[in-house]
Amino acid sequence: MENYLADNLKFLRQMRKQSQEALAAILEVKRTTYSAYELGKAEPNLLTLRKITEWAQLSADYLISRSLRETPMSVLVEWQAMYKADVHGKHIRVVAVREEEGVGGGAVYDAVKVTASAGYTAGYHDREFIQALPTFRMPFLRKRLNGRTFQIKGDSMPPAPNGSWVAGTYLEDWSLIRNGMPYIVVTREEGIVFKLVENQIKERGCLRLSSTNTFYKPYDVPVEQVIEIWEFSFYVTEEFSPPEDPAQAINQAVKMLQIEVENLKSKA
Repeated sequence: MENYLADNLKFLRQMRKQSQEALAAILEVKRTTYSAYELGKAEPNLLTLRKITEWAQLSADYLISRSLRETPMSVLVEWQAMYKADVHGKHIRVVAVREEEGVGGGAVYDAVKVTASAGYTAGYHDREFIQALPTFRMPFLRKRLNGRTFQIKGDSMPPAPNGSWVAGTYLEDWSLIRNGMPYIVVTREEGIVFKLVENQIKERGCLRLSSTNTFYKPYDVPVEQVIEIWEFSFYVTEEFSPPEDPAQAINQAVKMLQIEVENLKSKA
């Protein structure tokens, strides 16, 4: 496989109008050492390569295996957006979890109320904030890490009604999103939403979110706006509201059941 790192370094440096001395200082290497990288006479060690990826805002795979000089600028911008969003969870995204509780059995889920949604988008990475969230225990479910429930509002995702609790497991690698399946998506602008998701990160740098209620039109969320993604497990509700359109409700219920079956199959 051809190695494009030398030419990519030179291309990006010249595009940003930086000198070799300036970039060598950023990478904390001698100018002569950096010059050897561009000439292909030396290769950076792992620590320096990580610094290069942070400077370039691109993954090591793109820097080494693809010619950026021959890549359309629009595609390069999308790749950099993917890096900033940490699509694969390889940089700094770490989910904050509560300390294990030793009393009782089963699965313990943190509970994020609708009224706490705004606070969650600010404190999701703070272990003390997560530790202060209320919890509930599901004794008939096996223990699992990173389980969380979110209270949803609105009528966009029947059969889950307004005010119900949607449980999910943390998804670290967003490239593993299964198209058409439900996820809880935490975004910087909208907060917490529960939607069917189509993964368009690679093609368009975004996620397409849809509702089971066809009254609501699908819309796109740029991947750099996404904070967390949780894969749907189950939902809990205290209410039951007979729908006005029984046929539509049955179709929606069947669709959600099919989704739950698919989730069970994938975890078997």
